[in-house]
Amino acid sequence: MNRRVWSTEPDGTLSAEVEGYRLVVEAAQGIEEGVVRFRVLEVLHWDILRDAASTALTGSGFETSVPAAMAAALRMVERFLGHPLFF
Repeated sequence: MNRRVWSTEPDGTLSAEVEGYRLVVEAAQGIEEGVVRFRVLEVLHWDILRDAASTALTGSGFETSVPAAMAAALRMVERFLGHPLFF
């Protein structure tokens, strides 16, 4: 998997913008150690004045590692789009 699409946010989460979707990966809070949560958000609208996006949660899940969560989020977007992602 290509890490170039991912960036680290100030709060420590990883995020990526891929074909109209925002992917977020973070250590799961309040759950046993070694559990990583991922979320896939569809970007519905970008507000230029606020420099912020309106999003809708389209999928989420848990994995045992950050790389596995990143891969799972990308696979989910591929299923939504109906084609593989190439970087």
